[in-house]
Amino acid sequence: MPDTLRIDRMPMTRYAELIASTPVILPIGATEQHGPHLPLGTDALCVTAIADLVGAASGALVAPTLNYGSRSVPRSGGGEEFPGTTGLSLNATVTTLMELLDQFADDGARHVCVLSGHYENTAAIHEASFQVTARRADLKVVTVLWPDLLTPETLRKVYPEDLEYPGLDLEHAAFLETSVMMHLYPDLVDLDLAPSAELAAFPPYDVYPTPSGLVPSSGCLAPSTGASADAGKAIITECVTGIASVVTTELGQ
Repeated sequence: MPDTLRIDRMPMTRYAELIASTPVILPIGATEQHGPHLPLGTDALCVTAIADLVGAASGALVAPTLNYGSRSVPRSGGGEEFPGTTGLSLNATVTTLMELLDQFADDGARHVCVLSGHYENTAAIHEASFQVTARRADLKVVTVLWPDLLTPETLRKVYPEDLEYPGLDLEHAAFLETSVMMHLYPDLVDLDLAPSAELAAFPPYDVYPTPSGLVPSSGCLAPSTGASADAGKAIITECVTGIASVVTTELGQ
């Protein structure tokens, strides 16, 4: 584990010494299906590891990860119909984040980075951050979805020549997440169970209840063909460097 200032591993006296002068990273993931070859906790596991690495690089405090996130959407996560996918309502996610941001601020925090590993968390994070900072002039919040720090150059470098980056919404349990998990948690990945290459095709709208057969039965929305730990390392390296720079530049650390 990197040398990280983990809030849950320090006494309150140390926390009280640091909180007013040190940015806080609040990671939020999800618990949802990631195909037959990746664990349900993929989003939370990845964002936790990235938060630790960013904390070590930037000197920020790292809060415990929220392992549950906003409800899975069929066109970006497969939806709630898959076993093990356990999502929160938008209101519940917003409320939880608002209460945590308020409590960090009450403790003296002035700078918080909400770091997400789950695409569907975006709306809730933005709403919570807007609501809290609108009434607290003493708090600055930066929100980051960690894959957003990937550059087109890195994506071209790590993706196999015969595989095209499908966009972040379809990169669910596919090449990117599989590679990152192979780098961070190789013992939790079983490539023998990875489905054959397929790219989900969705209409540009949503229907509820979700029509049968709309989402691939594997739960994967794009191919994981060619995924590797080396690709995952390159992805993580760029994202950690970029997020650490954001924390340093925007939150003054």
